[in-house]
Amino acid sequence: MKINNVRYIIFSVFVLLLICTAGFFYVGQYESRHQAEHRQELTQTAAEVAAMIESQLSRSLSATLALSSLLHHYGFIKDFDVLASDMIKNYGGISSLQLAPKGIVSKIYPLAGNEKAIGHDLLKDPARRNEALKTIESKKLTLAGPFELTQGGFAVIGRLPVFLTTDNRTEEFWGFTIVLIRLNDLLNAAHIDNLNEKGYVYALSKLDPNTGEKKIF
Repeated sequence: MKINNVRYIIFSVFVLLLICTAGFFYVGQYESRHQAEHRQELTQTAAEVAAMIESQLSRSLSATLALSSLLHHYGFIKDFDVLASDMIKNYGGISSLQLAPKGIVSKIYPLAGNEKAIGHDLLKDPARRNEALKTIESKKLTLAGPFELTQGGFAVIGRLPVFLTTDNRTEEFWGFTIVLIRLNDLLNAAHIDNLNEKGYVYALSKLDPNTGEKKIF
């Protein structure tokens, strides 16, 4: 074989390797850029969904403030069932509204399926007492959960301690206005089902306050 032919073959192989290397590099760069753009898109989508859930959760929880306002003005709530029905429709994401004067649940709407909760004394229940007392001490709306319901599914509960001014111009603890929010109702109100339509797979989780571990629910 002539030297020129050998050189030509070597040169051809070198050019081919160079082209292949450049091609692999380009493909690698393209894939890296594509993955980075995809990660950015996912991060943005997750942030948007989180904002929607937070917004709907705040809206649902604000129902406790509306009930508290009525108690401050009138000292009682007339036609609770009618009012609660309208509020659930207008606020969205709410599974039930409750009144607990002196910490004892006495009114629930809707009552169907929640009958066992009537008469539940939050201040005497060992599983709820500390949480309820801390809420009274803070004088602020507190959120508990998510926890698994005995009838299935997960929910969070918002409790607002209500203090009414007595004739002696002192504040006296009236009780709690309560909203129970099933996660399914909350997520439906926040239109999280749009993620399924777009082909996303997602999971909801929380950090266990005792172990710091992530728990998917």
